[in-house]
Amino acid sequence: MWDEDVSLVMRAMGVGPDHRASVEARLAAVGGIVGLWRAGPEALDGVADAGERWAAILELWDQVHRTPGSPRVIDGPGALLDGLDPFLPLAPVESFHAVFLDGRGRFGGTAEVARGSLDACLVHPREVFAPAIRARAAAVAVVHNHPSGDPSPSPADRALTDRLAAAGRLLGIPLVDHLVVGRAGHCSLGPGAPDEAVATTEPACEHSAPCGRRGFWRWLRS
Repeated sequence: MWDEDVSLVMRAMGVGPDHRASVEARLAAVGGIVGLWRAGPEALDGVADAGERWAAILELWDQVHRTPGSPRVIDGPGALLDGLDPFLPLAPVESFHAVFLDGRGRFGGTAEVARGSLDACLVHPREVFAPAIRARAAAVAVVHNHPSGDPSPSPADRALTDRLAAAGRLLGIPLVDHLVVGRAGHCSLGPGAPDEAVATTEPACEHSAPCGRRGFWRWLRS
């Protein structure tokens, strides 16, 4: 597998066999392909023009990801994940994002509202709902990553979901989802499990850990 990773990077960067040892050393230094993405173009500086090529690839991907298309209806965790940066599960620190939905459940923008450390990210409801109000959002979903790769929600994740759901009810901007993502998959958390919650038939998550999800996305179905 290691040899395949080295060969893949060499092909993508357009470098020949005479640079294999250098590419292998650089990959080993940053911890493989995931580490290469985290380290950025500087990791390949001095290996022919591989650093410049890697910078161009990252810039191209960023442009593709940011190019607006037709408004997407965000009607569940799968659709929500499709609208996020696919590199978020690989981020080296916790990053917390709010996703804004219009009255028809269509994607209306996103904002990073907090950035933390390897295993924590402090978030206050105002940091989520202030940009949601500015965006005139009808509903909001939130997403954050676990740099460990394990998307199992922590007690702090569950407590924050309850706080955000309560704030959303007060403001009339319901929280429709809280996703935790990692390299091993993702888990969805329902907004606080109110008494009137209706159970969903969708899978709780794509990870083996139970997520305690209840009544979520009923805002769109009502």
